[in-house]
Amino acid sequence: MDCFYRVSTKALLLDNQNDNFIVLKNSKGEYELPGGGIEYGESVSSSLERELKEELAINIDLSHQHLTPLFFTSYPARSHNIYVAFVIYKIPLETTILGNKTFDFISFDIIRSGKEKDFVPYLWKLAHNQKEI
Repeated sequence: MDCFYRVSTKALLLDNQNDNFIVLKNSKGEYELPGGGIEYGESVSSSLERELKEELAINIDLSHQHLTPLFFTSYPARSHNIYVAFVIYKIPLETTILGNKTFDFISFDIIRSGKEKDFVPYLWKLAHNQKEI
């Protein structure tokens, strides 16, 4: 059996003042982290920079940061006949980057007290496996 993995980088853009982070709602109405698939030949930092610009319209230079994965999980994609490997990176959020844009913020406590159907599986797993961020 052939198995094809698509690697998706996700950004946990953490506001260190209150442990909240930015989430987006997908087309199914589930909360998820900003990010997406790494394109051929692209580095992790380039992938995250591109995805954050596309999804949040913010510019973050990650080229000089040491990015260490916070969490990893994989499972079959719900809409394609492939597996998706989700790698989540914690990135401290500088509020000056956001300018006057408004985003939805959430915390792991809110996710843990919510309903599983409201969150993509990787975010639900992360919230329930994470002791601290």
